[in-house]
Amino acid sequence: MDEWNDVLDVNLKGTFLTCREFLNQRRADQFFPKEYDSNKCGPRSDASIVNIGSVVSEFGNLGQVNYAASKGGVLGMSRALAKEVAIRNVRVNSVVPGFIETPMAQAIPAHVKDRVMNQIPMKRFGSTSEVANVVSFLLSPRSGYITGESVTVSGMISL
Repeated sequence: MDEWNDVLDVNLKGTFLTCREFLNQRRADQFFPKEYDSNKCGPRSDASIVNIGSVVSEFGNLGQVNYAASKGGVLGMSRALAKEVAIRNVRVNSVVPGFIETPMAQAIPAHVKDRVMNQIPMKRFGSTSEVANVVSFLLSPRSGYITGESVTVSGMISL
């Protein structure tokens, strides 16, 4: 049970607490420097939260029930939070990476990696910069009308 709680504490509870702190700070000072009069400036229209899910929450993975549950929770929480805070000009979205070249992916045994690679039409794992580019877009004003969405960055994996 400890391992279950540890994974949920980091992935789901940690995401919730981070979102809550962001929203509390935004409510307190609207992120305006002290020299600005927040009564004249009004709320920022480009405030954005981007949470990180995982394709494992959609497809499952052997030995990762806790991880799949926690990341699925992040996606559901993000959609619900998007509805709650849209009135405050805050957008909430999620990025859902597939298999990405990270230390976690490097630890996958070669025979398992080969099997996974066969399920990815692009025949490669993604890069952290490819995920970061999507996060950057969702944080920017260019995505001003996007909220409550999950953007999958997976090379179209179909496990």
